[in-house]
Amino acid sequence: MEQEFIKDVQIFQKAMDYIEAKHYYWFESRYGETINQEHDLLKNHILVDYKELNRVLLEFVPGSELPPNIRAECELAFREIFYD
Repeated sequence: MEQEFIKDVQIFQKAMDYIEAKHYYWFESRYGETINQEHDLLKNHILVDYKELNRVLLEFVPGSELPPNIRAECELAFREIFYD
């Protein structure tokens, strides 16, 4: 069970990397959250809480300007990986 959960976390991270790369134009057009970031990153907009092996939560940072289509892609990937 734990190995499967770790695998799911890795798959989810790859999915987030893919979504960020797919929408690079949006992220690269924005400033990063910190001075060390050349541009904005998806991780600046999402919160993933790995509370327990069977309970993972995805939330968006309050005030995030992440467009609805990118939010929807993140939510779909999350559901497909952790809850399907």
